[in-house]
Amino acid sequence: MFLLLIEDFGIKTAPESKREELLVANATESAACIRRVLAGEVSPARDVVLLNAAAVLWAARRAASLPEARMLAEEAIDSKKAAETLDSLVRISQQVNRH
Repeated sequence: MFLLLIEDFGIKTAPESKREELLVANATESAACIRRVLAGEVSPARDVVLLNAAAVLWAARRAASLPEARMLAEEAIDSKKAAETLDSLVRISQQVNRH
């Protein structure tokens, strides 16, 4: 077992006062937060998404280092590919639910 720190990804730890921005009350607020992140809003929520995506990319050996994996995740968000993928998944799930 090993320990990964946020700084290993090339991201600075958010101040305690900013961490409250991560709190959502319900699924609607959560979806809105996700949409803001995928629209490119810089926030602690984006950092969490980048950390999770980078960890998966690194574990899947799509990147040689954690900072490189973070950059791939940033590129997916900033190029709007991540938002396009989410939109596709939403369309597919809505089609399946209609049948």
